Amino acid sequence: TWYPKFGNDVAFYSGKTITLNAATRDLYQAVKSASPGDRILLPKGKYTVEKSININFPLTIEGMGNASDVTIYFEKSTLFNIENVGSLQLKNLNISGAEAPDKPGNAVIRTSKYPMTHNYKLFMENCDFRDMTVNHSFNVFSVYKHTFADSIYAKNCTFKNVSGSVFTFDKESEDLGIYNVENMYIDQCQFENIDGAAIDLYRGGTDESTLGPRLNVVSSKFKNVGFGQRNVKKASIMIHGVQYAFFNQNAFEKSKAINMFLIVGDPIIKFSENKFIDSEKIISNSDKYEFKE
Repeated sequence: TWYPKFGNDVAFYSGKTITLNAATRDLYQAVKSASPGDRILLPKGKYTVEKSININFPLTIEGMGNASDVTIYFEKSTLFNIENVGSLQLKNLNISGAEAPDKPGNAVIRTSKYPMTHNYKLFMENCDFRDMTVNHSFNVFSVYKHTFADSIYAKNCTFKNVSGSVFTFDKESEDLGIYNVENMYIDQCQFENIDGAAIDLYRGGTDESTLGPRLNVVSSKFKNVGFGQRNVKKASIMIHGVQYAFFNQNAFEKSKAINMFLIVGDPIIKFSENKFIDSEKIISNSDKYEFKE
């Protein structure tokens, strides 16, 4: 009892529910006024965010109705910045990059520019991300070095018309066994017209003391993914040094290959019941993976 114990994360939905004022539609101020674990509900309509929103604690932003009923536009290079101790859950939202500044390197969500001492979570459900084409290299989610996600979870989300990549976790490139995400789960999502990779997950080095990253991609569709001129990895999905990856019941149509570089111990990589329609299949430096039609 004399030793203070920390580390109990604040759970999503553990705080109060805040319904945004439909007249002001000031999402930026609503987040600033929220507390850890709160849920902000957005009434049906269109919202334009003029400033980047910093997420400094676990927070849920949820649309009332279907994703098509609540549309968020943003006028800065980033909509959400996940800062230290922050985590973000998005539900029932349509997020458009049509009003983002005309410059390269925009992103809907970024992690902090500074090293984070706490792991974060990003959950997305029933969300559409569209029109990220105002300039090149427009990513849906980008990370900085020395940031680490405990979990990335996307369910029933659509990512369409993106000039960059959707998920990029490739900043720990010194090959020291450090990486950017532990668990990543993609379930019933659609990726269409993505110039870069839908997923770029990098874990370099030969350190065998960790068990991740772990990737699950199930019941998802990939169409016209990976053909952008700046996609130097020439892949729809790029995994490097991933310890566990499971691809089940996905469909790849007119897309670049799944590119794998397998290292570190005995990674478990399994493919089952995936369809490849006019698409490249798998490029790998090793045949130590399981493939079933």
